[in-house]
Amino acid sequence: MDVADAGMSLSRNRTNSPAAGGRGHDPAAWCGDIRVLYEDERLIAIDKPAGVAHHDDVGDGDGDGVGGAPGMLSLYRLYQSRIAAGDDVATPPGGRIVGSSYSGRIYGTHRLDRATTGVLLLAKDAEAAGLVSRAFRKRSVTKYYCAVSAGKAKKKQGRVEGDMVRARRGAWKLTREKEDPAKTEYWTAGLGHMCGGGAGGSTPVPRTFILFHPWTGRTHQLRVAAKSMGLPIIADAAYGGGGEAPPRRIFLHAAAMHLDLVEAGLAAGAKEKYLSVFSPPPFDYLWDGDDTDGDKICLPVLRRLLEKSGADFAVLESARLTEEP
Repeated sequence: MDVADAGMSLSRNRTNSPAAGGRGHDPAAWCGDIRVLYEDERLIAIDKPAGVAHHDDVGDGDGDGVGGAPGMLSLYRLYQSRIAAGDDVATPPGGRIVGSSYSGRIYGTHRLDRATTGVLLLAKDAEAAGLVSRAFRKRSVTKYYCAVSAGKAKKKQGRVEGDMVRARRGAWKLTREKEDPAKTEYWTAGLGHMCGGGAGGSTPVPRTFILFHPWTGRTHQLRVAAKSMGLPIIADAAYGGGGEAPPRRIFLHAAAMHLDLVEAGLAAGAKEKYLSVFSPPPFDYLWDGDDTDGDKICLPVLRRLLEKSGADFAVLESARLTEEP
C-alpha cells in the first residue's frame, strides 16, 4: 500500500464492476478485491465495491435486494477468513483484501447505498465505531462524492435544499418545504459528447461530471438532488438515469472523506491528526467500445472541481498524490 507524505495511505483503486447479477446472485462471487485505502490502529477505510448492501439480504430478493447475499461487513469478514486461513490469493468465487493483513473484528460506522462505490470507513473496536458515528451525526465529517450524468448542466454550481419524503416504490422525492431540509452543494463540468455507455454503444451522448458536497446524510440524498438538477445519474433507473451501466451499480462514487481525529477523540494510535482519504472514480468503462480513456478525463476534472469547491488542503493533497491512470 502506497504511503503518502502527509501520512495518508493511498492506493490506485480499480473498483471491480459486476458484469452480471440476477436475483439470488451472491456479491462474493463477482465483486472482486476489496482495497484498503487507509489503516491505523483503530480505523480502516476501504474502497466499497458496487452491488453490496450494508446489511445482509434476507428473503427471496424482492425489491432491489439479493436474497441471502452478504452485506458489506459480512463480505469483508468472509475475505478476512481467507487471511486467517493463510489464503492470500483470491480463488473463485470472490476476491481478497488488498493492502491489509488485519483479521480482527470490524464495525460499521456509516453506510453507502448498494449501488454506490467508494470510501467507506470501518472501525476495529466498538468505541472507535461510536466515536466516528458521533462525528457523522455532528456533521464534522467532510464528504465529497462524484457522479456522471447523460445530461447538460444548467448551472456550474449551486445548492439543492429541501425536505425529503417517501415516494413510490421505495424512492424519495424533494419538496419545497424546509422544516428539516437535506442540503447539498454541487459543482459541474461538461465532459463533451462521448461515445460508449458501458455496453459498447457508438451513439455520441453528452456527459456532465458532478461533484457533490452533502451537508446532511439522508437516504438517496444525492440521487434525489441530481434528479432535481435535471442531471439524473447514469444507470440510476429509480431516478430517471436509465440503464446504461452493468446492473447493481450507478455512476455515483464516494471520492473523498476528511475527519479531524483529534476532535473526534481518535488521535491515539493514528498516523496523523486528521484522516483524509481519496478514491479516484472508477468510471472508465463508461467509454467501453470507444477509444477514449475515461480515467484520464474524470480524475483531472474531479481535481479541478475539488479546488473550486474550496476543499480542505488534505483532500486536495490526497487527490494530487493519486497516480494518473
